[in-house]
Amino acid sequence: MYSIQMFLGKCRRHSCPDDTVCVPDGATSSKRYSCEPSDTNGNQTNHTLQIPVTWPSGMYGLMMTSNGCPGDLWLSGWRRFDTEDTDPDNYFTDGIKNYLKGYFEIDDIETHFCIKNIPSFTSCDTSWPKGSYCILMYGGSCPSGFQSGFIQWNNEDNGNKNARGGTLPDGVYDSDTRIYFCCRNDGLTSTAISLPTDQPFILVRISTACQTVYGMGVTEVFVQWDEDDVDDASDPGGLHPYADDGFYNLRLYFCYYYNG
Repeated sequence: MYSIQMFLGKCRRHSCPDDTVCVPDGATSSKRYSCEPSDTNGNQTNHTLQIPVTWPSGMYGLMMTSNGCPGDLWLSGWRRFDTEDTDPDNYFTDGIKNYLKGYFEIDDIETHFCIKNIPSFTSCDTSWPKGSYCILMYGGSCPSGFQSGFIQWNNEDNGNKNARGGTLPDGVYDSDTRIYFCCRNDGLTSTAISLPTDQPFILVRISTACQTVYGMGVTEVFVQWDEDDVDDASDPGGLHPYADDGFYNLRLYFCYYYNG
């Protein structure tokens, strides 16, 4: 959630007119401060309730960042993809391990997940905001406002070594992999949404750009899985993340958000 201390620095650098006082705004303002009426002692007279920004309600998952999950209440899991062994062509953003937690090699990829398995963490939880982004499905359905879809990976057929552990997003995890997503495309990526800013997190890209989030910088990264070269049965379904599904390769794009 937003911390009032996080925005005090902006007030120190901002001069309000006479008879007003600078007030950090952790809930609604993209500026993160406002100039409110004050009394002769410089105390705010227009008291506005500050509502903390928490993770939205519902059960769902996020890709795990290199820093871990965005809080202590999340469950974790992982999936090892046994990708093509012959002339392997896995490919990813340079320094991918600075963004996504996992194992990224030329012939194997492992990704980690953060799962929110209870509907609400706090009494302040609200619904997910409109926008253009995807999260992971968990619990058999999507939070309000999202539509479901999936991505299918065709993993190595010869001596398949797929593996998994912990709590996983909804999907099928056998010799191939299918992961279900919750996606929405009901807002502009340029219109900022409010999500917690105290720790890095990842949303999955559904369009040509990452969703803007108040108070967060964003770095776009990608991971390309080299699928089995004999039987490429990896068509996606439903409303799913943007995917480059080329010649026996599957590439997804991830938006890494950080406070900065």
